[in-house]
Parts: sequence; structure tokens; C-alpha cells
Amino acid sequence: MNYGISLALIGTLLIVPAGLCGTSGVALAAEPSFSCAKASSAVEQAICAEPRIAVLDARLAARYTEAVHVAPADAMRTRDAQRKWQKERDAACMKEPAPAPCLDGYYRNRLQALAEEQRLRDETAGHPPTSADYRAFVGRWRVVGVTGGPDAGDVTDFETDDPRYMGLVLEAGQDALRWLNGTDDNTTPETCHNPAFVPAKAKVRLLAGWTVVTLTCRKSGYWTEFPVPLTLKASDIAEMEWGDGALFHLKRIATDAKIPPAPRISGPPPLPTGALEVGADGRAYFLALQTAVSRHDREWLAAQDDVRVNRANGASHTYGSDETREAYDWIITPSVERAILAQEADQLGRSWRGVMVGDGEVWLEQRWTGSEWKWFIEAINQ
Repeated sequence: MNYGISLALIGTLLIVPAGLCGTSGVALAAEPSFSCAKASSAVEQAICAEPRIAVLDARLAARYTEAVHVAPADAMRTRDAQRKWQKERDAACMKEPAPAPCLDGYYRNRLQALAEEQRLRDETAGHPPTSADYRAFVGRWRVVGVTGGPDAGDVTDFETDDPRYMGLVLEAGQDALRWLNGTDDNTTPETCHNPAFVPAKAKVRLLAGWTVVTLTCRKSGYWTEFPVPLTLKASDIAEMEWGDGALFHLKRIATDAKIPPAPRISGPPPLPTGALEVGADGRAYFLALQTAVSRHDREWLAAQDDVRVNRANGASHTYGSDETREAYDWIITPSVERAILAQEADQLGRSWRGVMVGDGEVWLEQRWTGSEWKWFIEAINQ
């Protein structure tokens, strides 16, 4: 299990017939990435004691081995990150009387991180190399995605692929830089005069060939007060940190030619209910959740949008559909189940964060899907 030293995959994932599955209904692995017969440390014994964690350990060994071989330029950083992850996992999870849920979160977070790094490598593969010279940035750039940046906290004023920002075009000239149909913030955009790049320290891990700079301006209210960090991934791919932790994913659309900006996408309409009111649709969604939990219906929960589970010590994780099926009982724990089943639907109240169930074990929220407001589970807090 010492991924930081051995690059060989020392375990295999064996899928067994459904009749041999564990209580979760998930196919189990015979062995993790090490021999359970030789398990000596507390964390190895905890992994061997829970077949679903052994599955994740074997998956991670395979993903890690692939990562260090397909990206040799990033191999040293991948090894260092893996060693750091191991130390954090052991320190956090071995404090728990029942370490399996904590281990589940840690393994899934690491698997997700490695998969995301591979996605980013694929995104920039074949693109011309980046340059930290502002003159190479001159042209027009379009916002093609919005996510949370490294400084995004729990309270933000943007959403993933926020329609207020998608499609905005940034015009970077030799002597001035401005949004053509955006922001400061989505009113009259200011001009950044005499833009320049200053080398900066990365807030997150960089892949080979990437560089981080800070965009500075000689004169401009917003741009001068809040210098803008940029991650330059390739000559035509970049990321820009914007207000309140939003991260704009930029694609170059021109070097200097005049291209009309994309039409603005209007934001969502106001919520259909009052600020503190939970309407009939919200109560109906909660009752559906309550019924599903009472029946231990993992398929209902798996059909929801990604479910954020907040745990202590860095073990929080956002579970996708397949992960929810695998880890249902580590998501809907006995205390979370009790809170859901004890909650009266007509006693639900809304706050700035959403709709609280119990003493905050579960939060619900409405999201604009592009065509309608729908209810989702915002977070489960353990």
C-alpha cells in the first residue's frame, strides 16, 4: 500500500457474482492493493476489515500506477501528493472509532483528484505551450465554464456554469483589457489600463507546462483593487479567478480579430416562493426524501444530483450516483436517518442557506436548471 515508493500494481479488483456481495449490494474485492495476510498497521487492518474500502484501495492503486506512467513529467509531484494524502488519511481516520466512513471519503477524494488531473492533461494535450508574457495573451477570450476557485468558501454568490458569466468575452489588447459584455459586476465593465503579468505563487498544484501569473493594471478601480490571478495552461486555455471565489475557464477565440461577443444569457427568475416560505413543491420533495430513507431506497438517493456529505478531518466528499449506491449507509447514517424521519414537513423553514432538516443534519435547496427551479439535497452534515 506504499504507493509513494512502489509503482507496481500489487492488487487486482475481482468482481464476484451478485450472491456473494456484501450487505451494501456492491460487488467486493478479494484483496486490496496489499496482502491482508500481512497487514500489520492499524490502517491496513481497517481496510481489510471492510471489503468496500478494499475495493477503493485496489482502484486507487490502479489509478495511481496509471498516473505515474502516463505523465512522467508530473510523476514526482504525483508521488509527493500521494505520500501527503496517505499521512493525512492515517492521521484523520485512525482517530475515529469506526474509521470506514472516513476512509471512504479520503479514498474517493483522492480518486477524484487523480481523475481530474488526467482530464486536465487531456484538455491541454496537443495545444501550443503557454507563455507568461502578457503579449502572448493578447486577443479575445470567452468564458466557457464557471466553477469554484481555490479561495471559494461555503458562502458564494455564483453557481457552477453561472448563466450571468457564461459566454462573456474578455478583450485583451496591448494597452488595455476589458470585458465586452460582462462584468464589474455585470453592469458597466471597467477598462484595465496598461495590463501586465507578474509571476505569482500557485494556490493549487500545477501540471507540467502550466504557469501562474497575476494580472495587474496601472489604473482601474476594480482591477487595481483586486489583482486577478491567472493560470495559463496553454496558449489558448486559461483560468481566471474572479469575485467571491468564482473561477472562469477561458478559451481563446481570436488573437486580435474583431469577433462579436456571444449573446448574454439571462439569469434565473426569482424563486417562486417567498424568502422564508417553503412551498408545496418543497414539502413534497422532503416527503419523497423521507419515504426513501424510511425504505432505505438507495436508488432514489442515487438519482439525485451529486450529494455533498460533510465530515470532519478532510473526509468530506461529493458523491455521484454510483458512489451513492456503494456508500449509502455511510451517507445516511443512523443520526442522519433519525433527523429526517423525525422532521415534520409543515415545520420546514427557509433561511439564506436553504431549508434545514432537523438540527442541520440535512440542508435542501432550490436550483435553477435552465428551465425551472428544482429541489436538491444541498448537503448532509455528519
